[in-house]
Amino acid sequence: MADLIMENNNVTVKAEAEDFPPAEITFNLKKPTRLTGKKGEEYSNQSNIGFGITGYIIITVHPTSVSFSNCGIIEKDGGTVLDPKEPPPFKLNDHDPGNKGDPPNLRNELDDHVTLVMLFNTIAKLNGTCKWTWLCNYE
Repeated sequence: MADLIMENNNVTVKAEAEDFPPAEITFNLKKPTRLTGKKGEEYSNQSNIGFGITGYIIITVHPTSVSFSNCGIIEKDGGTVLDPKEPPPFKLNDHDPGNKGDPPNLRNELDDHVTLVMLFNTIAKLNGTCKWTWLCNYE
């Protein structure tokens, strides 16, 4: 028989088994307190049919004194948003928020990226500069 008692940030398990004395163990749970992000290096690639640009952010889960590397993080995404001042004359690629619960690495970091792929025939029709903005909201 076992009882699970949750109080504040503590979980206590009390167990009893036949022919054994009762046992008890308490775990102190550390919850994430905040997320920070920094811009990663953007990169590009080219194929026979088009050109792609990828930008990403590196997100850190705090406190970093605790490892969250075995905890899945599910993103609730704000989506890819066009710059309202200069919308490009093409459709942006959809952003997959990765709702499988990707875990951070041992430094509590994970990255999130978005890629824009443009076909050469679309690029040939452009005149001037195109800007786009990517919003990504984590909860």
